[in-house]
Amino acid sequence: MPFLLAAIIILSGCINIRLPKIAIFQGEGREKMAWLAIVRQTLRDNPDLERARLNVKSKSLSRDRAFGDYLPSVDASMSRSHAKPAAASDKAQESQSYGIDVSHELFTGFRTTAEFLKAKRELESARFDYQVTSATVRFQLRTSFIEVIRQKRLLDVNRKIAERKHRNSEMIELRYDAGREHQGSLFRAQAIAGQADFEMRQTERRIESKSLLLGRHAGANFMTSFPVEGELEPMINDIADEKPDFARLAEKVPQVQNLVKLAESAKAAVISAESAVLPQVSGTYSYGYSGARFGDLRDSSSVGVTASVPLFNGGKNIETIQKAQVDYWAALQRAESARNQAVSDLSDAWSSMKDAKESVLVRLKFLEASRKRAEIVRAQYEAGLLNFQDFDIAEQELSDSERSYIQSLSDALAQEANWHLIQGNTLEDLVYVQK
Repeated sequence: MPFLLAAIIILSGCINIRLPKIAIFQGEGREKMAWLAIVRQTLRDNPDLERARLNVKSKSLSRDRAFGDYLPSVDASMSRSHAKPAAASDKAQESQSYGIDVSHELFTGFRTTAEFLKAKRELESARFDYQVTSATVRFQLRTSFIEVIRQKRLLDVNRKIAERKHRNSEMIELRYDAGREHQGSLFRAQAIAGQADFEMRQTERRIESKSLLLGRHAGANFMTSFPVEGELEPMINDIADEKPDFARLAEKVPQVQNLVKLAESAKAAVISAESAVLPQVSGTYSYGYSGARFGDLRDSSSVGVTASVPLFNGGKNIETIQKAQVDYWAALQRAESARNQAVSDLSDAWSSMKDAKESVLVRLKFLEASRKRAEIVRAQYEAGLLNFQDFDIAEQELSDSERSYIQSLSDALAQEANWHLIQGNTLEDLVYVQK
């Protein structure tokens, strides 16, 4: 009992694991990373991708194991015995034997082939599942990348807005001191300036949180301000405008292909179930030596063929076949449903991407109009031709337009990322296209 307890304690310590340590670095001052550099780092370090790769490896080993059923089984045996007699006058009895036994299933009702094909289809399904994982990570990485750029761009805009709001507050205070503005306008101008300062600090905090999210997707490369390289406008110009063939693309979506392979695996399971009602034939071959002493060994060999025919098993075989057929048809319907849904999802994603891209031009025109209007209204307000309310509305419209334009750029790029996600485009596709 003490030995068993000690073994449990020792083995418990052996199976303990420790996750790799993580550290959060300051991103400011570091060399900026371009999009493709982050993609390559993600392919190397992201744990979700590594898990999917290991799943593919596991299914590959399962396929190889299933192929092993085509090959014969070979066993070697050796025995030696020494029997001491009860009477002292009797001689001790010794015997020894050495042999090799070979067995091979000659016909299994196609069960061996069905199991191999099933394992092969599961491997292909795992490969498509990896593509789904890679496409998902690409979407997460891209949206995080865009969000970090957006927040940094927004921080610059919010700084300029804060500076403008403080200048406005100082101007309103001077007009108030001169008796040309009332106290309500002064308090509102000061509150607006304080809000602008808050929004600037808020954006700084969001840069840190979004940078950590980007670092998580990039493979635990955590930095408080991820040093990304890129501008939003040039990325918008790369969005394709040509309407694709949704039906053709739907057939290639990895989620659809994954379900198709699972349906093929279920079809192989039907063949495997049907093998239970077919004859089973196996062959055996044995060769060995036996005798009392090594010098007296004599060889012997035997060859045999065994055939078995299942006659009645309580109907379980038939029910197993019927269940396998039902599972196959259900899997086939899931694949067809996913393909049909993919057509709809692709169409919706493409339309949303196009709408978001066109919205950028609309937001830009509003921004240009707001800038011009704010310029005119400011001049009229300073000249005493307009009241504070009109001036305040024009200033707020300008701030909203500046932020809305940045948001429209981000939305367009996010919709593009979603378009690639629905298609199942992977991180590997990016690296391959670049090459």
